[in-house]
Amino acid sequence: VEYRPVEIGLEKGDVLLFFSDGLPEAMNKKGDRFSFGELRQMIGEYPTEEMTSQEICLQLKKFILEYSDYELFDDTTVVCVKVTE
Repeated sequence: VEYRPVEIGLEKGDVLLFFSDGLPEAMNKKGDRFSFGELRQMIGEYPTEEMTSQEICLQLKKFILEYSDYELFDDTTVVCVKVTE
């Protein structure tokens, strides 16, 4: 894999979410995986302007555990960074 540096401008209130492959590999009882599109939609519906980065991570953790019926098949790491100034 070739990585290239990228610069992006961030503003107050922006949220960056980094996660391991365990998050999109989470499955519900029907065998449906949690998709990137669902993640983007869900985070977009959070009132992130009123939440801390820790609250965003905790909300996401709660959701993904419930989604997978508390049976994750891979380790899952989530890091949330919120620009505050």
